[in-house]
Amino acid sequence: MDDCRQSEHTLGMDFSFLIVSSILNGIFMMKKIWIFLFLSLFIFITPSLALEYKGRTITAQDIKNLPPGTIEQVKQAASSEQNVSIQDALLKEPPLPQNEDTTNKLTDESDIKKMEQGAAATVSIIEQQYRKGYSSSLSSDLKQFGYDIFGSARMQPTSLALPDPGYLLGTGDQLLIRLWGSNVDVEYVIMVNREGTISVPKIGIIHLAGVRYGNVESIIRKEAQKYIQGINLSVTLTKLRSLEIYVVGAVNNPGLHILPSFSTIFDGLLAAGGVKKSGTLRKIKLNRAKKQMKALDIYDLLLKGSRGGDAILQNKDVIFVPGIGKTAAVAGAVNNEAIFELKKEKNVNDLIKIAGGLLPQAFGSRIYLRRFENNQSFIINDIASASIAEWEKVSIQNGDLVELTFSSSLLPNVVRLEGHIRSPDVFNFRQGMKLSQILTSPTLLMPDAVTEFALLYRYDTETTRTTPHQFPLLKVFTGEYDALLHPFDEIRILSKADIGIREDFEITGAVWKPGQYEYKTDLRLKDALALAGGMKFGARTHKIEIARQEIKGDWIQIHYILLDYNKDSNFILKPYDSILVPRIKNASLVEKVTITGEVAYPGTYSIRQGEKLSGLIKRAGGFSEYAYFYGAKYTSQKARVIQQKSIDQMIEKLKLSIMQSSSTMAQTAVAEEDIAAAKMMEDATKNLLDQLSTIKAEGRVAINLAGLTSFKDSLYDFRLKDGDILDIPPKPSFISVVGSVYSPGSFLYEPNRDLDFYLAKSGGTAKTADEDYIYILKANGEIFSISQSNSFFSKFGSTVLMAGDTIVVPEDLERVPYLKLISDIADITFKIATTAGVAIAIGL
Repeated sequence: MDDCRQSEHTLGMDFSFLIVSSILNGIFMMKKIWIFLFLSLFIFITPSLALEYKGRTITAQDIKNLPPGTIEQVKQAASSEQNVSIQDALLKEPPLPQNEDTTNKLTDESDIKKMEQGAAATVSIIEQQYRKGYSSSLSSDLKQFGYDIFGSARMQPTSLALPDPGYLLGTGDQLLIRLWGSNVDVEYVIMVNREGTISVPKIGIIHLAGVRYGNVESIIRKEAQKYIQGINLSVTLTKLRSLEIYVVGAVNNPGLHILPSFSTIFDGLLAAGGVKKSGTLRKIKLNRAKKQMKALDIYDLLLKGSRGGDAILQNKDVIFVPGIGKTAAVAGAVNNEAIFELKKEKNVNDLIKIAGGLLPQAFGSRIYLRRFENNQSFIINDIASASIAEWEKVSIQNGDLVELTFSSSLLPNVVRLEGHIRSPDVFNFRQGMKLSQILTSPTLLMPDAVTEFALLYRYDTETTRTTPHQFPLLKVFTGEYDALLHPFDEIRILSKADIGIREDFEITGAVWKPGQYEYKTDLRLKDALALAGGMKFGARTHKIEIARQEIKGDWIQIHYILLDYNKDSNFILKPYDSILVPRIKNASLVEKVTITGEVAYPGTYSIRQGEKLSGLIKRAGGFSEYAYFYGAKYTSQKARVIQQKSIDQMIEKLKLSIMQSSSTMAQTAVAEEDIAAAKMMEDATKNLLDQLSTIKAEGRVAINLAGLTSFKDSLYDFRLKDGDILDIPPKPSFISVVGSVYSPGSFLYEPNRDLDFYLAKSGGTAKTADEDYIYILKANGEIFSISQSNSFFSKFGSTVLMAGDTIVVPEDLERVPYLKLISDIADITFKIATTAGVAIAIGL
């Protein structure tokens, strides 16, 4: 009863809370609606009006141009006590909405990647202003400096990392302590508890909170020696405690974050998804117990490689990222053009320094300082480029853009050597310089260089065009040709690949990788064969044949060269040669056959050319006493191919017959029952063909096996072929009956019993049986059918069976009305089954 009252009381409180919440939410929504209506009227009805916030004016046109989410920010900026201009407010990024349900944590790997990629790809309002608002052709791709580091790096806390010896232990750190010696060898895994102590068996309680990691082992050893003499000890930090850190301000993922215990301020920023482009990189604050402990300037890391301003975090620390400070940009001929946040930089020279200094192509005719003067007018100052010292006198302001133009590009007064050469080079031009002074030797060329000609590109100062001229390269090397050079000439050596020349030669025969290979200058026979993987076993090395093409007038003649590899391995090949390495017949071909079952040593045996079956049986140790000669099964790969071909032909014949019958039936079908019958025939014949298509030839050859003495040199003692298999089973004790009988199964073999006897045991033939096609699949692989017994069923039924025989009673396919139209369906099905040597029962 009390529980019921308590439930009623709780329900009443919940319902009251729901009503109050609804009222408050309604008030809040009404407030938002009034603000929205006010702004809408302000923007669309009274565009000439302006908002006044403590002496600062914001026009309707200003608000119209703002992106979504920025109106409130401008309102706050304009109404604040600080001296913030409208332009400065517009340069700020609007705060991103936060989803309270996510607890500001990224839990999915893909979310982190998407966030990083999105942060890197986002163009901030500040970047938009510098790119589009300064009428500069050099600033169109400017980015804020430093923020990319958060798009390419990510903090992944790990328990495997180890701190340095100065790390201070605290609650939650876990130690592995091992003691050995003095009949002691134990390990303890102990965690520092809330009191900052550990309890070690046989030693006692030891206070470790605040102890440096490097001193822990000596402290524990000192305590241990009080109780155990001659003890050895090792201490390992196996698990680190975690820190709860708050990262707030202008970061992508503000809130509570869990970090390893020796993480730094920078690690905390990474865990929070990095600093937003509206946040500062130069005055990031670390607050601890209501006091500011540190101010981190990330520019020290990016520009100096120093993390001196970074600091180790402690539990409950707060990292605060304020909004970005003043900015100025450098574009043009500097090492790192970007938008920089200003801190100590006061003049143009300071700004160029953090931009990495000038490029060699700097000091053009003009250097410009583009500025919004007093947040009202836009001006461009021309700074003298001749005196760097003067730059220190030019101060910079928030929003300035320094633009350094490039020097004009003049063609150097040189001659260049380029292309397929070992070392491209540049030569100062002098009057009287010739080709031969640069092309001094063929050793300058790379392999497969075109030697018949090269190209000289000559620049015409009047037309400003470069024209190629061909000259005979080989004749320059031999002194038969030379030419004067001009300023700006470029000599280019071509490769055969450049002009599409492939002088392939072919290697075939007893090599591991026969095929086409690219010709190389002075290629020798042994090197070519090495490219082809070397020669195989059985290669005729003394009769390697080279087929060589020669041009005789307008004809191509081929003549053959026979080489002995042992004598002619250094034979120089020519383009388009064809190499044939003959192979001795059957070299490396090892034929194998398998014998299984009732022999002394079953297995796979290598055979000699012409070896017979009796020889294999003898090598396998002869027959065991349980060998059943009548049931011996011999399969041949060659027989399998022949049988499968016959089966495939019969199936194709049956398909043709079915197509003809189906076509006839479809053309004559008018009544609904005829159409239904045609559809049934199509389905049934498809099922039949699917079943027949699964039948694969076994390749069995019927043999009459006997004792080794009488079998040797008999009619069935034939020559073995590679892949043949002989299986001699033990004598089975059953006869099988399958197909259209009342009780298919296997029955105990009884000597001198005939087919009728076993059919009776199976209940006799069923009504669906086709008695014209009953056959016996004998254990020796032979087929005996009713057609072989003069068509008298009574005589066929008197056939005496042997152990292992199978009686097959096929279905009467013609009992199905729509299969009567298919000619020879029963005959073809019977032939497929008997050819494959399998017992099949077609189910329709």
